[in-house]
Amino acid sequence: MQADTQDSGTDNSLLFVAGCLPARYLLAKVALDLPAGPTKDKLRLLAMVPAAVWLSGAVESREKGFLGGEIWWAQNRLWHGLLYTLFAATGEGALLLTDALLASYFGFKHFSKE
Repeated sequence: MQADTQDSGTDNSLLFVAGCLPARYLLAKVALDLPAGPTKDKLRLLAMVPAAVWLSGAVESREKGFLGGEIWWAQNRLWHGLLYTLFAATGEGALLLTDALLASYFGFKHFSKE
């Protein structure tokens, strides 16, 4: 059964507020709390995956998300990719917190228009 997100921003905004933002803030908290070492190095390597996807343009042609809704944050992929790349290079958790804060700002700005 496919979620009906094509006509309603409500499902997308709920998914954003209940899923995307908590995941981003949790990732930022983990990155901020982890001491330097092998575990943080693995997190840095993991951050390179979405960074590479967003910066490579591999998903630029997609206009619809997996649930059929508009990809409203497409114009922000560069910022997300740069912040994740910088985190991968430096291990500075504040970069992922910045990403989460920017996602919050742009998301609430977008969904407040609907």
